Amino acid sequence: MKKLVICLLALVFIANLSFANQLQTEVIETETLTGVSDTTSGDIYVGDSKRVTFFITYDQDGTTVGITTTITVAISADGTNWHDVSWFDVAGGATAQTSEELTDDATYAGWLDTKITAPHIRIRATSTGAIGENADITVTVVEDK
Repeated sequence: MKKLVICLLALVFIANLSFANQLQTEVIETETLTGVSDTTSGDIYVGDSKRVTFFITYDQDGTTVGITTTITVAISADGTNWHDVSWFDVAGGATAQTSEELTDDATYAGWLDTKITAPHIRIRATSTGAIGENADITVTVVEDK
């Protein structure tokens, strides 16, 4: 009987590890960037997360490439003093990225190195381009708790 209880407890523990909690937060909720040097950013506390991934949904209004948006990521220990960091994405593979330029409608995915243990991250989008051109951007952060 004791062996059965121990086996059941072990199964519950293993199941709990494999179904970790995830939290999904929009840090920039569909904001329109103009082509004339427009900047937006979103901060989030991720201090209790094991892994952090971010998704950027980018949608230009025009049919030609009239606006370029550069993405950067920064970390902070106190939420006030920020330091730019590198991250990884699918296209770069094992090569860390320091910035990413978005020019086409797409969803971009990136993730922080698990060795980075800063409690706050900031994702910044800075656009440049033609007057009258706009792009909508949404940034979602997914944390594995």
